[in-house]
Amino acid sequence: MNNTKHLLKVYLGGEAHRVAAQFAAEQATPQKGKQVYLNTLAVCAVRSYLKWLQIETNLGKSDSWHPGKRAVFDVADIALPDIGRLECRPVLPGKTVLDLPPEVTENRLGYVGVQFSENLSEVQLLGYTPA
Repeated sequence: MNNTKHLLKVYLGGEAHRVAAQFAAEQATPQKGKQVYLNTLAVCAVRSYLKWLQIETNLGKSDSWHPGKRAVFDVADIALPDIGRLECRPVLPGKTVLDLPPEVTENRLGYVGVQFSENLSEVQLLGYTPA
């Protein structure tokens, strides 16, 4: 990860939490629901940033937006049309480790660390590392 003193903050609105709650409610266990909730918020935050940069995304082509794939795998990707997939990995408050499950170590352009605030109202984009 790139280490800078000026980390970018992205605020999470009600729509991001609504979608995350909907996806989480579809899961078989509370633990999987929490994982999907955080993954969804991480994707929403990175999408918001990319939108600000005027970079096109397609959530419909993302594994994280596919009900079956997000139920089975630990995915938090966002599809960039004609470019590839960017993995948006959640980092909990106070944590310093970015976890990469096996299913996201292939077919990714790279990884963005997304660190959550305590109340999940904002995130800091920690940086990008290529695959």
